[in-house]
Amino acid sequence: MFFLFVLIYHFVAGFGLAQIFPKADEASWKAYVPVLNLLTAFKIVGRPTWHLVWFFLPIVNLFYWCYLLIELANSFGRFGFLEHLYACIAPFAAFFQWGKDKESRYLGPDYTKWVAYHDGMKSALSTGDKAAQNRLIREYPQYQKDTMRDW
Repeated sequence: MFFLFVLIYHFVAGFGLAQIFPKADEASWKAYVPVLNLLTAFKIVGRPTWHLVWFFLPIVNLFYWCYLLIELANSFGRFGFLEHLYACIAPFAAFFQWGKDKESRYLGPDYTKWVAYHDGMKSALSTGDKAAQNRLIREYPQYQKDTMRDW
């Protein structure tokens, strides 16, 4: 029963993914092909393809699926907590809505930006460079979260 629910959930999620893939210059039909939809999503968010391994591990795959949906939302400029929750609970509706929205656009791979921010911040903190820290905070405001949200 659970397997059937997950299968239907992933298939229906393809309807939403098919709306956002073209905004990232990917063919919408890729959203309906198992495994190819994940590889395309990895490409959009900037993740390596070997991360597909996480989807073959029970329980881990559910968490990683939500994480991938959140990164997809971030890649399309949706950084709010409620937008992340919407993407995880109803990706078919969230991505369909954001795909049809004329103002929504692909901002680039979120993971690459996140790595640049954290590497830069780590370097700035180790050298005590306050100017570099402030520049990173201004350049990447989406990664500034309060303690409660971070946990």
